[in-house]
Amino acid sequence: MSSRFFPHEVIHTDAVLSLDEDSVLSTNEVDFAFIVWHSFPDRIVGYPARSHYWDLGKGRWGYTSKWTNDYSMVLTGAAFYHRQSEKPKLTSAHINSTRIRNASDQISMLRAASCLIHPVFTSWYYHYLYTHYLPASLHGMVDQMANCEDILMNFLVSAVTKLPPIKVTQKKQYKETMMQQGSKSSRWADPDHFAQRQSCMNSFSGWFGFMPLLHSQMRLDPTLFKDQVSILRKKYRDIERL
Repeated sequence: MSSRFFPHEVIHTDAVLSLDEDSVLSTNEVDFAFIVWHSFPDRIVGYPARSHYWDLGKGRWGYTSKWTNDYSMVLTGAAFYHRQSEKPKLTSAHINSTRIRNASDQISMLRAASCLIHPVFTSWYYHYLYTHYLPASLHGMVDQMANCEDILMNFLVSAVTKLPPIKVTQKKQYKETMMQQGSKSSRWADPDHFAQRQSCMNSFSGWFGFMPLLHSQMRLDPTLFKDQVSILRKKYRDIERL
């Protein structure tokens, strides 16, 4: 599962469109999300949103897929994010001066990479950071469960940017289709799927040393979305039909 975010050299575009095999998006939805991503290239921009919360009764973080007014994650099953442009070239002196001693040092490095405060960091983006700067223990957890890679990417991006992801117009069809396609071959049909994601939330926050996810109530819709005007005036005419 972690190989999903491997920094392959064949990726030449800055934007990466990440899709699950059972995602259902129209070309209008893809086009609109891509345009929005241009304004927020440092964030995950996409459709299926989820949220986290603190469970006082259990004293641990919880994960929810309920449709509410806020969210803290945009799943990479249908989302754009920035790729890794090229592998950074580090001098031995710089490597020795930036050895990672603990998770706190790790997060500091990730944030430095995002802020581009040193020339050596100018080409470090999320594929490279996910693959080479998150520990093997987290990669191993994701691979063993075949789950939670999307949550881990959200943790990484929010830890780096200190910002929430961006949700764009989503058709109800996406959620309904996911439920209908819950066949034996789909990981959504696994009864342990949700419990695993709850566990991931707490394991990830434990390694990071804090909860990097941030809530947001912002959703971006196309101009004239659901306005009572002629369909011919709307650039993305199919987004609101279903």
